[in-house]
Amino acid sequence: MHWTNVSNHSMLLPRPPSTISHADYQTVSSGSGYSGLATAIENDTGGRCRRNDIAPFEPIACKLLTDEVRSFTSDAQDIKSFAYIPPALRAESLEAAIHHATVTIRYNSKWFAPAALAELLAVVIEAASASSSSAVLFAALRLLDTVMVYSIMPPDGSLLLAVRFIAHTYYSASRAHKTQKLKENAWTVAVHVLHSHLGHQLLGDLYAIIGGVEHMDSKIGLAQATGAVMLMTERLRCRETGIPEVSFTMLVKQLGLAALAANSVLQEHILDMVTELVSDKQHNQQLHLDALWADVLDIIAHCVSDSPNDETIQLLVSSLAPRVPLHDPELIPTVARLFIQVGIPLTEPLSAGLLAPWTALMLSERWASEFDDVLQALSEPIYLRELTTLVDHCTVVYLESSHQPEAAVLVKTLQKRILLSETPPQAVDAMCSSIVSLFRHAITTNVDEAELDFLFGALCAVSRRSIEAVQLLFRIRKDVAGALYLNSASRSGELGFTEILKPLPVDVWFVTICDIFEKGAGTWEVFEYVLHKTKSLLGNHALFRDRMQTVRVFLRVITRSLETDSYMTPPAYTGLSKSHVAAHLVQTLTAIMSYHRWLTKQEILGLVSLFDRTAGSRDYIVSIQCINALTACCYEVPDIMSSHMDGVINKMSRLVTQKYLAIHVLHFLAGLSRLPDLYRNFKHQDYMRIFGVCHSYLQFARGNQTITERRATPTSERSSAIRNEEALPEYVYALAHHVITFWYMSLREQDRGALKEYITRCLIYRGADGKDVIEDQGLVTIDMMDRIDAEPESGKWYFGDIGVNANGAAKKPRPFMSTDGQLTELHRLVGLLLVTTQTSLRTGKTIVTIRRPSGTATRVVEKGRAHVTVDGDDTDFLTVMPTDPEGVTYGTIAIPKPSSALESNSIITLPQDDAVRRAIEAFDRTSALDSHKTGVIYIGERQNDEDRVLQNVSGSPDYRELLKGLGGLHALKGATFNTQGLDRSDNADGEFAIVWHNQVTEVVFHVTTLMPNSDDVRENTAKKKRHIGNDHVNIVFNNSGGQLDFTTLYNMFPGQLTYVYIVITPSARTSFVEARTENITLEDGERFYSVQVVTSPDYPNVSPAAEEKVVSGASLPGFVRNLLDDLPMENSQGDQHESQTVELETPVEDVFIPPSVDKNRQLSGESYTHLSEVPPSLFSDMSIECVLGVDEAGRGPVLGPMVYALYYLPLSMHRSLLAETHHFDDSKVLTPAVRSDLMEKICTPETDLFQHGGWATRSMSARDISAAQLRANGSYNLNAQAMDATIDLIQQVLNQGVNVREVYIDTIGPPATYQKKLERIFPSLSITVAKKADSLYPCVSAASVCAKVTRDAALDVLYTAYAGSDHTGEVAWGSGYPSDVRCTNWLKGHMNPVFGWGNECRFSWGTAKELLEAKGAPCSMNWPEADDAADNLKLTGFFMGADEEQEDEMATWFGRRVPEAVF
Repeated sequence: MHWTNVSNHSMLLPRPPSTISHADYQTVSSGSGYSGLATAIENDTGGRCRRNDIAPFEPIACKLLTDEVRSFTSDAQDIKSFAYIPPALRAESLEAAIHHATVTIRYNSKWFAPAALAELLAVVIEAASASSSSAVLFAALRLLDTVMVYSIMPPDGSLLLAVRFIAHTYYSASRAHKTQKLKENAWTVAVHVLHSHLGHQLLGDLYAIIGGVEHMDSKIGLAQATGAVMLMTERLRCRETGIPEVSFTMLVKQLGLAALAANSVLQEHILDMVTELVSDKQHNQQLHLDALWADVLDIIAHCVSDSPNDETIQLLVSSLAPRVPLHDPELIPTVARLFIQVGIPLTEPLSAGLLAPWTALMLSERWASEFDDVLQALSEPIYLRELTTLVDHCTVVYLESSHQPEAAVLVKTLQKRILLSETPPQAVDAMCSSIVSLFRHAITTNVDEAELDFLFGALCAVSRRSIEAVQLLFRIRKDVAGALYLNSASRSGELGFTEILKPLPVDVWFVTICDIFEKGAGTWEVFEYVLHKTKSLLGNHALFRDRMQTVRVFLRVITRSLETDSYMTPPAYTGLSKSHVAAHLVQTLTAIMSYHRWLTKQEILGLVSLFDRTAGSRDYIVSIQCINALTACCYEVPDIMSSHMDGVINKMSRLVTQKYLAIHVLHFLAGLSRLPDLYRNFKHQDYMRIFGVCHSYLQFARGNQTITERRATPTSERSSAIRNEEALPEYVYALAHHVITFWYMSLREQDRGALKEYITRCLIYRGADGKDVIEDQGLVTIDMMDRIDAEPESGKWYFGDIGVNANGAAKKPRPFMSTDGQLTELHRLVGLLLVTTQTSLRTGKTIVTIRRPSGTATRVVEKGRAHVTVDGDDTDFLTVMPTDPEGVTYGTIAIPKPSSALESNSIITLPQDDAVRRAIEAFDRTSALDSHKTGVIYIGERQNDEDRVLQNVSGSPDYRELLKGLGGLHALKGATFNTQGLDRSDNADGEFAIVWHNQVTEVVFHVTTLMPNSDDVRENTAKKKRHIGNDHVNIVFNNSGGQLDFTTLYNMFPGQLTYVYIVITPSARTSFVEARTENITLEDGERFYSVQVVTSPDYPNVSPAAEEKVVSGASLPGFVRNLLDDLPMENSQGDQHESQTVELETPVEDVFIPPSVDKNRQLSGESYTHLSEVPPSLFSDMSIECVLGVDEAGRGPVLGPMVYALYYLPLSMHRSLLAETHHFDDSKVLTPAVRSDLMEKICTPETDLFQHGGWATRSMSARDISAAQLRANGSYNLNAQAMDATIDLIQQVLNQGVNVREVYIDTIGPPATYQKKLERIFPSLSITVAKKADSLYPCVSAASVCAKVTRDAALDVLYTAYAGSDHTGEVAWGSGYPSDVRCTNWLKGHMNPVFGWGNECRFSWGTAKELLEAKGAPCSMNWPEADDAADNLKLTGFFMGADEEQEDEMATWFGRRVPEAVF
């Protein structure tokens, strides 16, 4: 168009630039008019040049400008080719060259032919793209803008080339803040084009660039595509009018192509555009109208796959939920999968939509191929609900399906996914539940045996990672008839059994167990469960009796693991060491020992040797289990043990001085003394070693009595040891003396003389003053040896059941008859012996009764000598009658020599008065026997409540065999022995009782099946519980078929006085009929029983059967009796069970007095609460989540208050501040000085403990504790008081506004029961009640310190009432515990005969009661009891009350009110 106006000058003829030769350029350059062209271009001062400024050179201007730009490009290899351009015309830079072109086009665009202009644009774009100068890019953009405004964009791709450049420039400029203006310029140019007639073409070119996958292999291509996406996004956001609309169909199609080949940067901008499409309501609607949502979701899916955790992606995907379902519900599963892909929780509609298609797909070919992918996608914990729903649905379809091949895919796919280590534990549990459900269904239905085997194999395979699967497998048992069953229990607690209708390949399960022992399990929880339960499984002899090869494999694998330490190590978070695993391996080997009838002698010897070698070579917890294993071996394989006993005794002598092992060593020796078959070949030196073991311990204990050991902070395992082995120092010391007594009684008569002197030396030690010291227990032991040797038939003494009367004395001689005439009685004290003689003056016959520390003996003397002691010479005697100086007429009585430990330096004749008579009668009522009572309860099949259990009047045949073995049957009516509360007048508690005794011990068994039943169920329960409810130890023969722990038994037989249950469970379940048919055909040695001692949380369990032991029926009675003798029964008869040692419980002399100690209230005997202020860090932000711990101090002492305390602090600082910074631990394992220092920090404002923690205490005075327990209308027991104090303290902290989220409490009873009650009261709190919480949770440790220091300071304050406020010495009453000698001595020395003691004493404690009864004033006071109902009685009640039948004694025991008769 412009060419028609050109003049006819020859140089301006319209011919293509390519036809102009170099010569022409030379001609032009030499022409006089060229300077005008140069001047026109260079002197442009704002656009005032005229159109003909370049005349007459219009035809070559574009070529000159093109070449000038090209001279700055990398293609300009030969600079000489551009020499024709005059120096005056040449630009100094590429920017200037482009600027020349821009100015020229602006004023002379009509002279630029399309082809030449296209070439110019291409060269400029190429040069600018290769340049990194923003100025060049600016110049290029101005050129493009000038062309589009002042000229016509050449056809044949020039616009596409320009758009690519704009896109590239836009992207490049967006990457830096300093080039933002360049970015804006690029967008401005694009907007100009959009407003022009080329707007639709520009959008088309952008579509092409975005979808041009073939160009994305290069860096520039990707940059252009990214810029195009960014420009298109800007277009979508642009609200200007007159701009062409975007074709969503074309855009989404091209975006789909770009997403396939895009890198992360391009994907980011694609997602940015998609976000714009999704978030804008108008665009959203357009997507719906064009049916493009499916394509958009595909684009998102492609982009998400590379970076699913990107926050932008997650925001985009989360925005889909409220939009897509509104338009196209069929796309909901796709959106749900996107949610899963980026890890966002599903909404309810998405969750339902995701799972809906699987209903139709189930068991189809597509389902089989896609199921694993879905499982993998749903394996994250946030999709546990969806995973569970899907798996449950598939399980139901499986059960209803007849397409077994497809259905098997479900199990195989689940198994595959479960066994992958990357599958999270929650997902494993959900998937395993399906296999467990399928197996449970299969065993009760008529499925093919192959299908059952397949499911069982899958269950065994997944058990490596699934705790639910392994728990189910360990419940498989075989009954006495050989039938498999599944042991189970309903939610109501009803015991149940699921019969397994078809055989199972249980060998697969046994191989899995061995593999877990060898290689470990997928999780520690599974391995630990296998570790704990295998010994119980092996106890089911019916399951393994035909699989001895499997038992040998177990033996080989576990032995190798133990010897090489090749077993799974506990993870750090458990706080357990490898010794924990080793100890359980030893227990499992102990269970294998019960198969000794089918093992070779070499295998048995190998086990015994392993136990012997391992004891003492590892941590004490392993050594304890080895000692207990050797105890079981003594009963099960006595012949093997007798040949191995020499090495065992040597090992015990080395272990006895280890404080954690002494009690177990002594228990072993005590039990060994009752098994004469094991020491029948013992010689003098063997016995010497036994007594040497006891001597070693006594020396060790004496040497440590005055040494205060500074203990390091223990681990949780060691805390357990402190609560058990160190809890009973006096018991262990006494046990050493008992072992000496037991073994002395077991000696043959010819061996005693040589050993007696050695034993006596063992019992005597040198005191601090250099004098020989014999303790009371030592004197009793020496007296017992003398008494045994003095018996007329001492050679027949042995340790076991003997034919003596109930009080342990030899059979009494025939009493005097009337023909004996007048009798003369004398009482004389001879050293430690009280000698009573009754002499007939007519016949000269004398009955001598010798009351001595070890018991009472009688002799008949007729003109001879009564040998009541061997510890004297012929000259050491006492005449029967003082008037017969030489004893010629009436005889003499041998007495100890003056130098004897039994002393006889002086002989005191007691007066013949009532006081002496009463004292001797009281003495006779105190049996010298170590007398105990124990309940025996039979629990029949499926019985789980006390009413049903206590209605049993008989038991199974093996239960009756046990009763026969426990002791002899003694008639109760008219019994002269201590029946331990059983009625002896009219058989109200039955006709007979089981009693076992030897020379030093007596046990009366309260057998519930021997007691008569009452017609009324509750009355029957009350009558029997009056006995077993007061027994500290109960033997339970468990034929219910289920497992019983202390909590279960506590809930079954609620009571506060039973601390120990010995649970005996047949290894093979027997029904009522089978117990009386199948079982009776087996010999005692072929019946096996699981025996375990379970104790209350606050009772030290040091029994050899603390862990389950398997023993045969032949060994059962003796083993159980041994367990009874091993129990620290002295402690069970006390008022409390505290585990602290006296050293650590003694208050420090300069204890810090915390503000929780109110002196006036302490001295007045008042209980009160102290509550600290909310700590500053919490007060400033009360929304901070806190953790709170509760513990107590002083539960067991007879002196001083019981203090409950709590401590709270921010949850985030729980362990870092308390455990790591200040090393809090259970106060009982911290020294008093450390406790006092920590408490001072808690109360000091400058410390971090004060700034971040708050605390409170409840001081419960001794006066109030006693008053509550001694209430006439029902005891308010200590547990109830403690519970109320805990609730009150927590509530007061909550009332302060503290945001408590977690609470940890040290248990005062069964943890589950305690926790449930607190959860009902505080439903919003996460409450954990646990044993040893003060060692496990730092906040409880801090509370323990607060409680202990408060109690120590309170004791110090209370002591000032006796010693004065300025006392500075040691507190004379020591720790305040009854087991502390200082405490009992102080009580004896400061007792008022009428009023006892002051507000510091708990009068309800047995220690105080006994002292008042024994040494108090001879008076009693019966206070009238108030009856709240008296005011409501009718007048006739005053006359009818006297005829009311008196209630049973147990009514008061259980707290029922008894109306009192007035007259």
